[in-house]
Amino acid sequence: MKIGIFGGTFNPIHNGHINIATHVKETLKLDVIYFVPSYQTPDKQFSIEKISGLQRYNMIKNTIKSLKKDWIKVSDFEIKNKGISFTYKTIEHFKNTFPSSQLYLIIGEDRYWGLTNWKKYDEIMSNANIVVFRRSKKINKNIGEEVIYISDTFVPISSTEILTKLTWENIPEAAQKYIANNKLYLKSIVFNNLKRDRYQHSAAVASHAKRLSVYNKYKDKDKAYLAGLLHDLFKNKTDEELNDLYNKYEKNKEEIPAPALHGFVCALWLENVYKIKDTKFLNAIKNHTLSNPKPSKLEKIIFVADKISTDRKGDKVGKLRKLAYSNLDETYNKILRNLISKLTKQNIMPDRRTLEAYEVTKWKGVNNNEYNIRKNKKRIQK
Repeated sequence: MKIGIFGGTFNPIHNGHINIATHVKETLKLDVIYFVPSYQTPDKQFSIEKISGLQRYNMIKNTIKSLKKDWIKVSDFEIKNKGISFTYKTIEHFKNTFPSSQLYLIIGEDRYWGLTNWKKYDEIMSNANIVVFRRSKKINKNIGEEVIYISDTFVPISSTEILTKLTWENIPEAAQKYIANNKLYLKSIVFNNLKRDRYQHSAAVASHAKRLSVYNKYKDKDKAYLAGLLHDLFKNKTDEELNDLYNKYEKNKEEIPAPALHGFVCALWLENVYKIKDTKFLNAIKNHTLSNPKPSKLEKIIFVADKISTDRKGDKVGKLRKLAYSNLDETYNKILRNLISKLTKQNIMPDRRTLEAYEVTKWKGVNNNEYNIRKNKKRIQK
C-alpha cells in the first residue's frame, strides 16, 4: 500500500490543502493520504491566538467526513503525543503501523529547503519518499533528484492570507461551520487585518470595555472585550470594498453614513460568516459610531469605550475617561451631546439614529441624570 503523510498546522485547513492532497494522490497513485496536524512545530512562530491541536484535529476530521472520500484520513498521533512534533517520530509511527507499506512525506517547497536541518534528517530520508509541491510561482530548477517534485501545480492559498483577506470561500464549508461554532480566529483576524495604530486602538477599546463591564455589573465581560476588539475590524477597507460587502450581506438596504459603514459591515459579516445571532452584541458593533435611541448596556459600554480609548489624548478625553468609571450613563449622554454639537458646528447633518438618541437623552442635563437623581434621593432620606 502507498501511504501519503501530509503534516502541518492546518491553521485553518483550506481548499488548497485538499487540492494538494488530491493532486498528489492522482499523480503518484497513492492509496491513502493521512492529514497529520501538529501539536507544536519545532519552529513555533508568534501567534496572537492559540488554536489548540484538538480543535484543529476536529476541524480537519469534520472536513474530511464531509468530503466523503475514503482515501483521505486524519491521524491524531502528533496531537496525542503533545510536545514538539518531530517528523521522524511520525514516520516511525506509520512505519510500525504499516510495516509493508511505502510512505510518502508531502511537504511544501518552502519547507523542503530546510529539510536537512530537521531532526534525524537521514532517518526521514531513508524511511519515506519525499514529495515536494510548489508553494511559489517561481519554479526552482535545483530541486534535488532524491525527491519527487510536483511542479505542475501551484496553490496560491495560505492560511495567513485567508485570515488577512477574509477569503472565507477558500475554507471548506464543514471547517467554516466548526470555526463559526467555536468562534475561532477572531483575535487573529483583527490582528492580521488592522494596521498597527488601529489595532492598538481596538485593543485599548477592548480593555476599557472589559473594565467598564465590571464597573457596571454587565454579566459578560469577555463578550464586552470581544465586541471592543472587533468594532473596527473593517476600518481599513475602502469605501468600495465596504459597499460591496454591505450589498452582499444586507437584504434591507438603507443609507448609512460613510464614517459608520465599517461598523454595519462588521456586524453583517459576523452574522453571516460566524452565524452570530446575539442582537445586542451585533448592535454594539454596528452602532458604535452613531448610537441609537434604545441602546443596551453593552452598546453604551462599546460606544463609551471607543471614545475614551487610551490612544486618544487631551484633557477632555481624560475627564471623560475618569467620568466613565463613575457613571456610564452620564458619560454616554455627554459624548452624544458633544457629537451633536461638533457636527452642528461643522454644518454636518447628524444621522437620524444619532438625532433620535440625542432626543431621548437631551432632557437629561449633565447634572440632572439618573445617577444624580439616585444620589439626591439618598441625601433626602438622610
